[in-house]
Amino acid sequence: MTPFADYLFQLRRARGLRQHEVAARLGLGAAYISALEAARKEPPSTAQVMRIASALALSEAESDELVRTAELSRSRLDIPNDASKEEYVLAHQFVTRLGTLSPRMVAVIGLLLQMNEADEKSNRQLMRELVREDSM
Repeated sequence: MTPFADYLFQLRRARGLRQHEVAARLGLGAAYISALEAARKEPPSTAQVMRIASALALSEAESDELVRTAELSRSRLDIPNDASKEEYVLAHQFVTRLGTLSPRMVAVIGLLLQMNEADEKSNRQLMRELVREDSM
């Protein structure tokens, strides 16, 4: 399940609405809402996400989060033109492993991506701790 599908489901359920009720508010079929919540369809455009937010009477914060999760859930990503050859290879390696990464691997990769090059001493300490924990 994608972040968008999960969040849309949570928002709809929190409001006690059925899929067909949300669909009717949008002038769409219930199958469309079902497909969005099951991640069988790509998240819609930002304009359509905002229509969904309006149909669910979301707060500004909830609307912003729904837009954010839609962006996170898009299956096609653009690699910047100025990415290095190594970054292209890394992106390909990562994509081919999606669906097989353990929660621990995802957490470690997330930490690595958050590392600030300026804080090299802390980075080395964090890596030592991660390696130590992994060997236990």
